[in-house]
Amino acid sequence: MFKELYPAVKAKGKLLFLNVGRYDVILMSGYNLNVLWNFVDYFYMTTYDYQGVWSADLFPSAPMHELMYSIGAIKEKIGAARMTKVLAGVASFSVLYELVQNNTVPKTKTSAVRKGQVERLSEVCQTIRKQNFTILKDDKMFNYAYNTTHVFTYEDMNILTAKMEYFKSAGVEGIIFGYASNDDWMGKCGCGKMPVLRMTAELLHGAGCSLRQCV
Repeated sequence: MFKELYPAVKAKGKLLFLNVGRYDVILMSGYNLNVLWNFVDYFYMTTYDYQGVWSADLFPSAPMHELMYSIGAIKEKIGAARMTKVLAGVASFSVLYELVQNNTVPKTKTSAVRKGQVERLSEVCQTIRKQNFTILKDDKMFNYAYNTTHVFTYEDMNILTAKMEYFKSAGVEGIIFGYASNDDWMGKCGCGKMPVLRMTAELLHGAGCSLRQCV
């Protein structure tokens, strides 16, 4: 299908993207990536949302070890030289969980939380500032803020920096930004509009980031 579709798309001056699975078992069972490489412009890997609000575990949507495993799986299939056709996904994705037991310090991959709900970053900023939240940052896993009853997981400059550095080292060609509507598009966090998107762009293209931490 892609062998026939590709020239038709190119004749119209369009690009052809293929959204591939984020796990190696899917990559092995559903795609011959080395053949498809000749008939797509880019492979798009949704390297986020590994864990969602359907889960009762406190777990980031895009932990570094899962992200590295996904990128490593496709790199193993097509080889380092062909990673120029791979795009990784980054999302402005914040989740609010409720603690099962009040006054519990949250831990990674714990079942001490109830199923969460997606929140905009602007809501995270305002809630944390107005209520008594403790902020914990970990550039190898994820960030979270908690009080006696709830926990937020979110992405900020430190984890985005680690991800951009890894994407560059892996030879990924670029980034697709997802969940844009969950970014702070109204500028309520104090870093201007769309801070996560802007941080991602600056870290990807430059040597650093001019924006300060927003949460």
